[in-house]
Amino acid sequence: MNFLTAIIDGLVRFVQRNPLTTLVILILAIGAPALLRGIALFFLYFIMGVIVLVVAAILLFRWRVYKMRRRMEEQFGEGNFGAQGFGSRRIRRSCRQCPRRRNPYPQNERCR
Repeated sequence: MNFLTAIIDGLVRFVQRNPLTTLVILILAIGAPALLRGIALFFLYFIMGVIVLVVAAILLFRWRVYKMRRRMEEQFGEGNFGAQGFGSRRIRRSCRQCPRRRNPYPQNERCR
């Protein structure tokens, strides 16, 4: 019941804030329902067009990421990107086990 009351209160507030717009919509609904239907269809098509563009952009982004991943797998081999996923850490020996441990600050040196 509170939901219906909130909807009615919202409609009343809209009419109070926009009396001229409400009057124009009411006159169009009574005098020219086909014109009002055309305006409603225009807004519907506009919203649907925006939704279609968003879905197309998402699909394009996914396709480009797939294409980039496939190209990286071809370039670097599938072993590093396969079941482990891209960006996973490979097992390396730590810098403390590195034979080049002559540096007094081994934490600043990277093993290769």
